Amino acid sequence: QMVSVAVTAGFSVIITRDALFKESAARILKQHPNFSIVLIKLPQTMNSQALRKHLASRWQEKPITPVPGTVVEWE
Repeated sequence: QMVSVAVTAGFSVIITRDALFKESAARILKQHPNFSIVLIKLPQTMNSQALRKHLASRWQEKPITPVPGTVVEWE
């Protein structure tokens, strides 16, 4: 349902850390082939400052690139 609401609101991607959401939302992508889901897989043990540094560094190496109709995993 969240994917349908996001599409109606004009969004083309949802970025999440929730693997369970990824599983359930992936099924609805057939109905919304121009929509994409990005699952961000991050180390769980980082404090907020280390996490920000990690994300900034990782983004420089490999920006998130949504692919319509699919679930992309970004680490």
